[in-house]
Amino acid sequence: MKTSLSMILPIHNGAATIASVLAHVLEILPELTPSWDLQIIDDGSTDSTSEILPELIRTFPQVSAIHHSARQGDAACFRAAARRSRGDILLFRSSDCDLDIAGLHKMWKRLSSHDLIVARSHADSAVGRMPAAFRRATSAPGVRGPALQMIRRRALEGWLTGRGDQDLQGYLAAKRYPQLEVDLRHAPSSATQSSVIRPAGAPQLLPQHCDQGSDAAGRPKRPNYLLRIKAFALGE
Repeated sequence: MKTSLSMILPIHNGAATIASVLAHVLEILPELTPSWDLQIIDDGSTDSTSEILPELIRTFPQVSAIHHSARQGDAACFRAAARRSRGDILLFRSSDCDLDIAGLHKMWKRLSSHDLIVARSHADSAVGRMPAAFRRATSAPGVRGPALQMIRRRALEGWLTGRGDQDLQGYLAAKRYPQLEVDLRHAPSSATQSSVIRPAGAPQLLPQHCDQGSDAAGRPKRPNYLLRIKAFALGE
């Protein structure tokens, strides 16, 4: 049986970027495992995110959305979505992540020997270890937590049933779960540029001409989610 993966994606005021971020995520997840789902948390957005998001995900049964009326922060988003998800592996992308998620392949391959994989840029931390200062102070003011994390669900059971203010990284360190930090590049500018949002009155369904099809050798290709969402955003 294939290992299942649940990705948790918090966003705040992401109306200008959610289409491009979602497109990139949907390109990557099916390449990791055929058993995946995605939970997007609209964390108290005050722009048009709550209006755009349902339209973007309506044709993807693996994608669901959670809406917070007020901003609660990444830790609360992760806890809420983790309790709802069912994946063997939980993948969390912070709301301020600027790393290239194409590097998820690198993280996925290393899960065989670790319960927790975290990613940062080379400029943020050393490769191959998790500094003690990071473990002690991820929740301290001004300290940035991991931008991307892959965690085995079995390592989270106690934390998920514990008190809501408990620091996740501190909990995992105290339990002495095997942990590994990997170095990823920052996202290319094309992955973080603002996307054009579907104008009012445009068709609600994604176009059929973006379906899977076959390559030049006649082999079935994976669905091109990027083209489908781009066409949707442009109202084509």
